[in-house]
Amino acid sequence: MSTPLERFLNTVSFKRPRRVFFREFSLRKATLEKWYEQGLPRDIHPDEFFGFDRYWSCGFHVDFGPIPPYETVVLEETDRYVIVRDKFGATVKYFKVHDTGFDTRQWLDFKVKDRKDFEDVKKRFNPHSPKRYPPYWRALVRCIEIRDAPFGVSFPGQFWWTRDFMGLHGLLRAFYKQPDLVHEMMDFYTEFVIETLHPLLDEVSIDFVVINEDMAYKSGPMIGPSLFKEFMYENYKTLAKFLKEHGVKVVFWDSDGNPEPLLPLLIKAGINGFLPLEAAAGVDPVEVGRKYPDLVLLGGIDKRVLAFGTERDIEREIMRKVPSLLTRGGCIPTVDHAVPPEVSLKNYIFYLKVLKGLGVGPESLRESL
Repeated sequence: MSTPLERFLNTVSFKRPRRVFFREFSLRKATLEKWYEQGLPRDIHPDEFFGFDRYWSCGFHVDFGPIPPYETVVLEETDRYVIVRDKFGATVKYFKVHDTGFDTRQWLDFKVKDRKDFEDVKKRFNPHSPKRYPPYWRALVRCIEIRDAPFGVSFPGQFWWTRDFMGLHGLLRAFYKQPDLVHEMMDFYTEFVIETLHPLLDEVSIDFVVINEDMAYKSGPMIGPSLFKEFMYENYKTLAKFLKEHGVKVVFWDSDGNPEPLLPLLIKAGINGFLPLEAAAGVDPVEVGRKYPDLVLLGGIDKRVLAFGTERDIEREIMRKVPSLLTRGGCIPTVDHAVPPEVSLKNYIFYLKVLKGLGVGPESLRESL
């Protein structure tokens, strides 16, 4: 029987293994709570119950945030909401009534308005801070070296990070009104990521990274290819080169919405993976796979069909996409973002049975599936 690591490497290398690596993109906490009410056993980890492949983690976490973080301060609180200044220095209004697994929130203010503010932020992003790695991390590296499951790290991309400190509207304005500052922030952060990862990648190769950007709406990306090329392309090229020189197999780019106009530039810069291919934004994994034959894909199965469709609808959604993607290779078919609580346990188990019948996931199945 092949190991999760072998299945992952064979899958992302377009080798068309007998069993394709599989674990779900994400299961929301609110979804699991609904499923427990519907009969999901509480004494078995969901990964084991559903027969997911394993990632190697064992508590290994690289901290790419501010160290020390800005002090979290409650500025105002009522029965309906609480306003806090968070660890990024942003002022955020959190609403207390929600059951979706998402925080319902509104950003009110951000830390960086000008270069002076950015100079203060830079002091908290020392890539050599010992707190960026867990204690005794080199002992964990020895475990990583003998792993039988894929190991990777994720971190915010330059757009996401700059947005954390300027806000979306502030960043979009700054592209035109403060372009030098945006260049400086994105260049600084890219170098910070590289320097932060150097100790780990100098000691052990890792299988994948996920660069979180979330820079697209349903109708398209938040910035066009011209701005991406001017402000972000060279940094992506530098980062991808560094990662691949240090043995990273797949550099995944993570964005919701429909960022497809940016994909040619990302691929040219060295990005070779894309997720989660959101169906509600019109992103069709079969079409993306056809247009970009060397791009590793993860996601693409419409969560709305699992939530509101019949078993016949679910099977039709899977069969329309997955067999051709498996023939293409380089695809891990999962729900096109975190599984929402509207998806019933019954529908999710049916979805897994269809996938596993196509050769997706480990060979061993629980009797419940």
